[in-house]
Amino acid sequence: MALPTVASLCRALGKDLHPADGFVIPETPVTAVHVSELVDPTSYVSGGELLLTTGLILPTSRIEWDGYVSRLKSIGIAALGIGLGPRYSEPPDALVEACKASGLSLPIVPDPTPFLTISKTYWTARARSSAQHFQDEVAAHRALIDAAASPDPPAEVLRRLARAVDGWAASLTSTGKLDQIHPAGMVEEAEALQSEIERLEVAGIHS
Repeated sequence: MALPTVASLCRALGKDLHPADGFVIPETPVTAVHVSELVDPTSYVSGGELLLTTGLILPTSRIEWDGYVSRLKSIGIAALGIGLGPRYSEPPDALVEACKASGLSLPIVPDPTPFLTISKTYWTARARSSAQHFQDEVAAHRALIDAAASPDPPAEVLRRLARAVDGWAASLTSTGKLDQIHPAGMVEEAEALQSEIERLEVAGIHS
């Protein structure tokens, strides 16, 4: 299941979430949207979040912003969204420079957009992705059932399985040798992989 990204949220929200000047918002996956005004929120996030703050009680000096941003970067925050209005009319220069120096994305939530708008958009995208993932799984399952009832089940199952995983699929004989593969042009890659597996099995379980 594909997670919404910082960039996809910016595209979906338009003027309600956009990059600060000088920032290019990446396609970094977002695991959740979290709101915190703490100077050190690292105990309440696990990494991958879009963290939203108005900066009400956050530091003002460059060295303090550096420490704040460094803490967020160390736990893998996807991006820091600064909400304008309650304290700042624009992102403070010290925060902008700290984010640029650390490589942390800095999108803006303009006044008067509520943080709830960002959260709702995120979870709507997650729900849509989950529904699509389920539909794709059901469709793949039906395709495999149809393949099993076709005139040439082994070949058709491999063909549809390869399509479902967007790769290739192979069947092996009872002795573990390559039997059939789809697409046929992947024989050399499959044989090389099989040789590597055999080498690892000899090397032992830790490999």
